[in-house]
Amino acid sequence: MLRFSRFIDGISRWMGMIFPYLALFMMITGVYEVVMRYFFNMPTTWVWELNGLLLSSYAALGGGYALITNTHVKVDIIYSRFSYRTKAIMDTFSFFFLFLFLGVLAWQTGKMSLHSVGNLEQSTTLFGPPIYPFKVVMAIGIFFFLLQGLALFIRNLHIAFTGKELTDNGA
Repeated sequence: MLRFSRFIDGISRWMGMIFPYLALFMMITGVYEVVMRYFFNMPTTWVWELNGLLLSSYAALGGGYALITNTHVKVDIIYSRFSYRTKAIMDTFSFFFLFLFLGVLAWQTGKMSLHSVGNLEQSTTLFGPPIYPFKVVMAIGIFFFLLQGLALFIRNLHIAFTGKELTDNGA
C-alpha cells in the first residue's frame, strides 16, 4: 500500500511541475490583452475567458499537489505542538471529511463533464470555445486529488500504527 501511495505522490508531483508553465501562459496572455486593449485599442475576445477556463483547470489539478507538498491552508496553533504520531492519528480522522467532500465533488463533476462531453458543450460568448475539455480536466484533477488524499491516508495509518516516521523512500 505504501508503494501505491508513492506512485500517486509521483503523479501529483509531476502534475505540479506543469503548473508554473500554465501560470506563465496565463500571465503572458493577460499582458497581451492589456497591451492590445490600452496601447492599440484592440481588445481581444478570448483572453479572459480562456484564462478563466485555464484557472479552473489549474485549481482542480493543483489540489493533489497542494496536499502532497503540505501547502494547503490549515491552522497550526495547536496541531504543531503534537508529536508526529499524534498528528498522523488526527489526520487519519480528518480524512473522513476530505473523502466526503471530494467524493461528492468527484461524483457531481464527473456527471457534469459526461453531460458536457455528450453535448460537445461550448461557451455562449462571442469567443465560444468548447468547454467540455476543461470540465473533463476538472473531473480528472478532482479524481487525482481524491487519490492523493487516499495515499496520504494510507501513509498516516502506517504512522499511526507503527509510530515510525516515513523517509523519502517510504520505509
